[in-house]
Amino acid sequence: MPDAIRFCFDICSKDTLLEDAKLEINEIPGLGCCQSCGAEIELEEIFDLCSCGSNQITCIAGEELKIKEIEVY
Repeated sequence: MPDAIRFCFDICSKDTLLEDAKLEINEIPGLGCCQSCGAEIELEEIFDLCSCGSNQITCIAGEELKIKEIEVY
């Protein structure tokens, strides 16, 4: 998703006050909970497997999007 946001930002900001703006994206790691064994695991990919072999993972963190700050000069 960050790549899509960067692409859209570049397109939408062209020929506007934001054309020379800098977009900073800080990605946080995904965190999932295994529905089979209850383990919390770091997710590198949306379809990662738990160490128990289960693919029944519920994403509990890492899908958030927050705009921290916008500065216009």
